[in-house]
Amino acid sequence: MATVTRYPYAQDVYLAMWVNYRHFGDSKKAKDLGFPGGIRINDGVQDVQLAVSRDGINWSRSDRRPYVDLGPAGGPEGGVLWPTQGMIRRGDEIYEYYCGQARTHGDPPTYEGQGGIYRLVQRLDGFVSADAGPQGGWFTTPPLAFSGTRLEFNLNASALGYLAVKIQDDDGDPIPGYTFNESLPIDRNRLAAPARWNSGKTIAELQGRTIRLHVTMRSCKLYAFQFREHQKPLSAALR
Repeated sequence: MATVTRYPYAQDVYLAMWVNYRHFGDSKKAKDLGFPGGIRINDGVQDVQLAVSRDGINWSRSDRRPYVDLGPAGGPEGGVLWPTQGMIRRGDEIYEYYCGQARTHGDPPTYEGQGGIYRLVQRLDGFVSADAGPQGGWFTTPPLAFSGTRLEFNLNASALGYLAVKIQDDDGDPIPGYTFNESLPIDRNRLAAPARWNSGKTIAELQGRTIRLHVTMRSCKLYAFQFREHQKPLSAALR
């Protein structure tokens, strides 16, 4: 089971909240519920994972960690979780809703009052992230063609982390004016931090060229980057 949403704040992005079910099978659970030994019943526990797609047809679940975790066993979210359809934007936050219950999937409905509807609150575009620890890390994008005058990063580097970006040409060679030595590091927790270089160069000068971004991070979570026209702040432009 999955609920599917076309995400309106990025190009060609579909998100599915995917129910994952672990079946208990035979044995003791069936006997505890009064079923004869050896009879398989439809009982188990379930949480929610995230699946992503560019076309709504082909899907990936490369990260199999829970997107919504079960709560403590026996608590109101400790048995099964059910995602609801859609999401709501409020400023720079995304709201999603789900149902949680204390009972497991095959339990009789004897847990009256032990469950409810719950709200998830997360940052804009904060569904997945590229992470680097204190030891640091880096990645290079595939070749990109873009339009826009501003390169922005959605990241959380907290107090001790940072992100720096150099721009390479299609062959992987650094473009003068956009090297690491000229990159001004981006720190703290920001939704739309612009990339800057002390050479005074702007991304607008590279429009129409094929480029690669080489990003270095330390103690940082990078959620998204995008090329945009320099206009109103992100929180106002997409509201």
